[in-house]
Amino acid sequence: MHIAIEGIKGSGKSTILGNMVAQKDSVQSGTSLFSITSPMYSGHPLENMHHNFPALRENDAFMEHLFRERAHWNQIHCKKSPVILGDRSIVTSYVTRWERWQDPYYTIGRVNAQYENIMKPDVIIWLNSTVEAASVNIAARKTKELGQREEKANSLILAKDIYQELFKDRLLLRKGFKCQIVEVGCCGNSHETTSEITSIFDYYSKNFT
Repeated sequence: MHIAIEGIKGSGKSTILGNMVAQKDSVQSGTSLFSITSPMYSGHPLENMHHNFPALRENDAFMEHLFRERAHWNQIHCKKSPVILGDRSIVTSYVTRWERWQDPYYTIGRVNAQYENIMKPDVIIWLNSTVEAASVNIAARKTKELGQREEKANSLILAKDIYQELFKDRLLLRKGFKCQIVEVGCCGNSHETTSEITSIFDYYSKNFT
């Protein structure tokens, strides 16, 4: 059972995952964490290139290769467990590449081919934040060296529209992606949202594994 939290930049995915791990013994002891976009080990050649040559961050082919390698590396090092939890999934790649390629059908097909051996979530918890709330969260945190373009207002608006089309308009399901999608609205209180998502996680992890 792979459960992934999805949502636009600044929606609180990583914060909520951190809260869940800190508060729930079941998440710590019986669940593996799979962060598909996390950097590989320190000293990996691709990570060194990314860190030392900022111009490469604007090279789409390099970034595509980097994130594909990160996905494979993180999956290999994800401990085998009946339940796997992550704060992103392959769907994140659909959203970020959609803006670049401007063609949803091409995007989904190309990402699926590139991530053919990467696990897809059985359950997606969609953290449906407003752009305004996400912008406030982004402004309050440390500046990241990666993904700043996706954190701008116009990109957040586009990403929200893409998630809407993937999930509410059922494009994801029409393209053969078989999973359960559970929408959670952001209430502005990360602890309340964490509690709601934890309840959803508990339901699926206890009843479908």
